[in-house]
Amino acid sequence: MIWLPAVLWMAVIFTVSSIPDVGAMPGGFADSTLHGAEYLVLSALLVRAIARAEWRCVTWRTALAALAASTAYALTDEWHQSFVPGRASEWRDVVSDAAGSSVAAGGAWAWSIIRHFSRSRERRHGVHEPPPRA
Repeated sequence: MIWLPAVLWMAVIFTVSSIPDVGAMPGGFADSTLHGAEYLVLSALLVRAIARAEWRCVTWRTALAALAASTAYALTDEWHQSFVPGRASEWRDVVSDAAGSSVAAGGAWAWSIIRHFSRSRERRHGVHEPPPRA
């Protein structure tokens, strides 16, 4: 069940990629922004699944695996779009997808490191409670 959100999001990406001739992006968003955002979400969901929903277990290997899987899916998605009428396969889209994936994977790894050092400091120095109110 831990993989379900990532698999469902991949299905959403595939479904949206199957829509022929989407035309202009809604709300004036740049196509690259939407690509980056959809793969940011995918990468975050993959990090979560690979780390077994334990954010403290996110290592550089976890982040790299999520980034690699997201980028590989982006490549297959662009290939898939080359068969959809009115759609085109563009390398710029893969770059945007990989950029969004990098932000999520790198952010999750950075968050894990920050939490690790924060908790280590708390253990070394004890948890300080605020003084009682008078």
